[in-house]
Amino acid sequence: MNLQEVLIRLERVKKNGHGYMALCPAHDDRNPSLSITEKGGILLLHCHAGCTYEEVINAIRPSLSGNTGYEIATARQDGSSHSSKNAFKKAKSERGAPISKEPVADYHYLDVRGDPVYTIVRLKLTYRDGSEDKDFVAKRRQHEGEAPKADGWIYNLKGVELIPYNLPEVVKSDLIYIVEGEKDVETLRSVGLTGTCNPFGAGKWKSKFNRWFEGKVVVILPDNDGAGLDHSASVAESLNGITKETLIVNLPGLPDKGDVSGFIENGGTADDLMDLVQRADPWKPNVAGAAIITSKFHFTTLNELLNEPAEEISFVWDRTLPCGGFSLCSAKPKVGKSTVARNLTVSVASGSAFLDRPTSKGPVLYLCLEEKRSEVRNHFERMDQNCDDIYIHTGATPEEAIKELELAIAEYQPILVIIDPLSRVLRVRDFNDYGSMSRGLEPFIDLARRSGCHILALHHDSKMDRTGGDALLGSTALFGSVDCHIQMRKKDGRRTLMTTQRYGEDMPETVVELDNDTGIIRGMGDLSHLTRAKAKSAILEVFSPDEKLEEKVIKERIEGFNHGILAKALRELVDEAKIGREGEGKRGKPYVYEVLSDVEE
Repeated sequence: MNLQEVLIRLERVKKNGHGYMALCPAHDDRNPSLSITEKGGILLLHCHAGCTYEEVINAIRPSLSGNTGYEIATARQDGSSHSSKNAFKKAKSERGAPISKEPVADYHYLDVRGDPVYTIVRLKLTYRDGSEDKDFVAKRRQHEGEAPKADGWIYNLKGVELIPYNLPEVVKSDLIYIVEGEKDVETLRSVGLTGTCNPFGAGKWKSKFNRWFEGKVVVILPDNDGAGLDHSASVAESLNGITKETLIVNLPGLPDKGDVSGFIENGGTADDLMDLVQRADPWKPNVAGAAIITSKFHFTTLNELLNEPAEEISFVWDRTLPCGGFSLCSAKPKVGKSTVARNLTVSVASGSAFLDRPTSKGPVLYLCLEEKRSEVRNHFERMDQNCDDIYIHTGATPEEAIKELELAIAEYQPILVIIDPLSRVLRVRDFNDYGSMSRGLEPFIDLARRSGCHILALHHDSKMDRTGGDALLGSTALFGSVDCHIQMRKKDGRRTLMTTQRYGEDMPETVVELDNDTGIIRGMGDLSHLTRAKAKSAILEVFSPDEKLEEKVIKERIEGFNHGILAKALRELVDEAKIGREGEGKRGKPYVYEVLSDVEE
């Protein structure tokens, strides 16, 4: 029996800070005066009206059948508690320190791409009296500037995001078994089943793990002890509303503290487990506790948030496209956003720089949903590209596109997905409706966060000549939802590209040049720098030999440039000692400029 099953035997239960308040069953309570908190697997009870702990416990016990799975205690006024666990702790301490700690297994926690994140080491402890126990330590590779131990490891998880065990297989599977430890996961793997667990054992499930189980069938296999039963209930409650279905299956014939490994070792099979699953009823929250535990919001305290390791943002395209992010590349028709997308695809798949910013090397999924297959083929052929890490889909969009995309990501493990264009997968009636757009984009954003890959969608700009988020065709929800907006423009015969970032570093409006023969684009430099360079050349050409001119005359003689650009260009020429300046720069005494004689033609 778990905490919730204790709570439903009390009346007027409500959440209160880290615990609950309820009517005390030991006296005629009209206003909730019984405080219920859990600490270290111990249920602490304290009546603020003065009932003794014996009275409270005796009032509760008649309604309890069997072992609650908790040591029940009451909090004294001095904050201490009574518990039979103290006897266990005392007995454990009397054994003294273990005489040996032998590593018996390394459990490597991998991210969705199969790259190692951290390792949990299982230790066998041996004591002087011959008794044995187990312990676990965590280790990781060093961050920059850290000094590892002699074996090359850092024995803490500072700066590391905790993830479930066996995550690559969890992402691929629709049916997942949640167990208490890594050994049990490996046991399930040995009989062809997908299992997972959280690090550090019972009671350590975190709500941030829930995103990996959205829409999946989850079977929780508790260990046969109080902590295991409590853990299974806690995990089920945390996953409430996240999974497609959750089941808690208590394995038959387990001894005290038995687990699924023992079930398999004693002759249980995968078919036996499946039979138990098929006969189990889906888990549902207790009716009386539903108001307490069924919220789909998952809260954490500010202190817990501040104690979480700082997130280290990594990028698929340096300072531009963050891993696990969602972005848009927009332009008016025929400007070249598909060309940019395919060039980016090649750069990421080969790990080469794109527009002078490095990329991470990895697989790319390219959904080309508008252009002809032959046009896509011709472009990659002209770029002279032949890469097994680029996976291309052309043609119609399948039904339930987001579900199919999730399956494809699980299969191919890309670091970048390009959707060309967004309108072919986002089935929204009105792109100008803020609410519809926000709801429509949410599954793509969530998929990017859960999978760790970046999703880049191509979209049209409006007919108005605008820049940044205001240029996007449709609701402002589009710009508000993205981690990066890449905008392409075509003006004065030039194509330019610029970015607006939530993370990373904005790319200034950059001139890009397309080689029509190869289909390859390359950056030509910052537009403002190029424009000023052109303006400086025009200024130098406007002077006759030995001529001195005021700034307003220079501006009158030059066409096609903004006066602000000309002013900046003129001052740069003075700083570069290519043009000399005389005068006070005041009304009636303006500056006068002349080309210095040593300036090369």
